[in-house]
Amino acid sequence: MTTESFPICLLHKPTDTIVDAVLQTSIEEAQLEDWRNLWVPAREEGIKRCVSTKQIECIPQSYRWKWDKKIAYYDGILAKRTFSVVCNDRTEGLMLVTTPAFALEESQKGKPLVYVDFLETAPWNINGFLGQGEYRGVGSVLLRAAVLLSLQEEYQGRIGLQSLPDAEAFYSRLQMRDLGLEHSKEGLRYFEMTPIEANAFLTRGGRYEI
Repeated sequence: MTTESFPICLLHKPTDTIVDAVLQTSIEEAQLEDWRNLWVPAREEGIKRCVSTKQIECIPQSYRWKWDKKIAYYDGILAKRTFSVVCNDRTEGLMLVTTPAFALEESQKGKPLVYVDFLETAPWNINGFLGQGEYRGVGSVLLRAAVLLSLQEEYQGRIGLQSLPDAEAFYSRLQMRDLGLEHSKEGLRYFEMTPIEANAFLTRGGRYEI
C-alpha cells in the first residue's frame, strides 16, 4: 500500500506557537528507528526521573509497548493499518488500527468500525513525564485519521478502542462514549465514537487536545 502524507499542524507548547507537521498513512523504518533511538532512551530517562522523585504515577502506562515487535507481528495483515505523525523529521506519534471491527454501542451494535489497537505520542510530548511536554495535538491528529479512515471505508466515522487508565480522561474529553469494562477483553475501559460524535469531533478540528 502506497504511503500518503498530509499536512497537519501541532501546538508547540514551550513557545505556544502552531507548527507544521505531517501525517503519514504508514509506519516506515524511519519511524521505527526514531522509536529505537529517540523514544526508548527518552522514556528510560523519564522513568528514572519519576522514580527518583517518587512520582511513579507520572510514568505512562504504555511504557512496555515495543513498536518494532508490533509492526513485525502484524506485517502483511491486510486488516491492519498504521499511521505516524512527523514534525521536523522526527516521529511524534504512532498508531495501529484494525479494519473492520464491529460496534458494541447499543445504537450502532454490529456495524463496522475502525478499531484503534495502539496509539502513542512520543515520550517528550507527555505532560509531566519529561517536563511540560513539547507538542500538543498528536493524539487528536491520529484519532482524526482513524475517523477519516472510517468514513473512507463507509463506516460513517465509527471508531472504538480500549483505553489505558491514564488515557481515559483524554478520550472522555473527545466525547467518546464510555462503555465501561464489561465490553473489554483486557480489563480496560472501552470507548466508542458514533457517527454523530465523529462528525462533532471533525467539526472541532482546530482544537489541540493532546
